[in-house]
Amino acid sequence: LVRDRRTLPSVKDKHVFITGCDSGFGNLLARRLARRGYRVLAACLTQKGADSLQRGCSSGHLRTTLLDVTRSDSIRRAVEWVRAEVGEKGLFGLVNNAGVANPIGPTEWMAMEDYRQVMAVNAFGAIEVTLQFLPLLKRARGRRDMYHFGVKVSIVEPGFFKTAVTNLESIEAALRQLWDRLPPETRLSYGEEFFHK
Repeated sequence: LVRDRRTLPSVKDKHVFITGCDSGFGNLLARRLARRGYRVLAACLTQKGADSLQRGCSSGHLRTTLLDVTRSDSIRRAVEWVRAEVGEKGLFGLVNNAGVANPIGPTEWMAMEDYRQVMAVNAFGAIEVTLQFLPLLKRARGRRDMYHFGVKVSIVEPGFFKTAVTNLESIEAALRQLWDRLPPETRLSYGEEFFHK
């Protein structure tokens, strides 16, 4: 079986910005692209995540910044930082990887704020990051509605793999919080046995 594999003539000056690099896929992708010679601009939610990623990558092709995709001011700061890093070359690639899975539970256990919290990161954060970075992507012709500008888009949906997002202890703690705040009649309708399954 032969795979069609397209390669770029040179990735030396190709900058890629990745969100959600504290752990999981973002962290792995940042390190792998840096090893392959891309100029990786990795955004982490925490300083601890940024420091750990920076220490784990000695190629000199990776730089980190802090980014909370739920805050417009944080996104604007990241755009300015990236603009200063890439200069006139623009941004070759953008990877919206930041995401959360908690809180998660039966529909009746969830409050509107729980849904807002997840959507703020997984949907609206990705949308705002994309909108803010489009001028830099257009400049580099990096990645279908942007096809007119030579920008190509790829969507990768890996499903659930063992990452910090799927950490069982974190999921159980979130379920416990949801259970504890339920009205007594709702808890009674489900029963303790349902919760412990």
